[in-house]
Amino acid sequence: MSDNKSGYTKDVLIGGMIGGFLGAVIGMLYAPQSGKETREELGKKAGEFFVKAKEEYKQVFEHVVKEKTEELEEKVTELGELGRQTMEKQKGRIRKAVNAGIEAYKEEKERG
Repeated sequence: MSDNKSGYTKDVLIGGMIGGFLGAVIGMLYAPQSGKETREELGKKAGEFFVKAKEEYKQVFEHVVKEKTEELEEKVTELGELGRQTMEKQKGRIRKAVNAGIEAYKEEKERG
């Protein structure tokens, strides 16, 4: 589920940035300016677009990294608990085996 949310968020951000950039380009092409002014404006808007795209990418990346880190921490905690439970079960089995061995030794010593 979280992968779908991250993908959706990323797609929305990318779509919004591309739409905004295309809208700015089309608006400038229809603006009553000289070719030189239009090219300068396009260059300026392209620079702004790439700065904004970089910022948006960084935010999405940080969000995804945070989300994945939290998932990993949760898995590590689960595995740690599972390991602890397994160790406790094994300790109980070993304790029973040692006690059985001691009892067997005592019985054999009394017989002999």
